[in-house]
Formats: sequence, C-alpha cells, structure tokens
Amino acid sequence: MFTVMEESDGKAIGIKVEGKIQAEDYDTMIPVLEDAIERDGPIGLYCDMTGYAGFTFGAAVRDAKFGFSHMRDFAKMAVVGGPAWIKRCVRWMAPPFRIKAKVFEASEAETAWTWLKAA
Repeated sequence: MFTVMEESDGKAIGIKVEGKIQAEDYDTMIPVLEDAIERDGPIGLYCDMTGYAGFTFGAAVRDAKFGFSHMRDFAKMAVVGGPAWIKRCVRWMAPPFRIKAKVFEASEAETAWTWLKAA
C-alpha cells in the first residue's frame, strides 16, 4: 500500500510504502504524482521503504510503465530504508533517468526530507 505523507508539499511528495505492493496500489499513487508533476513540473520524490515487504509481478509492470513514461519528471529522489537490492537499483537507475537520487538509512528520515527540499 502507498500512503501520501503529511510532510509532502508542492514540489516534494512523500510516499510511504507498506506491505506487499499490488498492481492496484498504483491506482491511488499515480494520480497524486501526475497531479504534482502537472502542477509543479519536475518534482522531488521521498520514498519511505521501511515497511516494504515485496511486490507482485503486476506491481512491477505498473512501476516500470510509470517510471519510463515519467523519466524526466523527477528532479530528485530520496529513498529511506528498504532492502539492499532496492538501494542498489536506485543508484543504478539514477544516471539514465537523469535524477539526483540518494539513499538514506531509516534513522536519517529527517535528513532525507531536508536534502529533498533543498534547491
């Protein structure tokens, strides 16, 4: 499940990831992100992965479709917590997407928000 975080504002949107992600979870997240992109241009994305417990194949397909269709719509991404393989993927995917991405430990959540919101 995805939940929009209260700390979100304007060009910085926070998404809390909890449990095993299903394809239908994207029905709520995608409109929030697309509205922010349309309103504010390239945005910053904060992903709290501390409650992540996996994903289905359908969710992976939805994520890839969304990501590739919005390659230039994210200026920064802060990923907090989560398994090591996600952290490696973030570092690997940042250059082709031309996004400033940084991985933070769960204890660095406040630092991650500060970094994301900085110009």
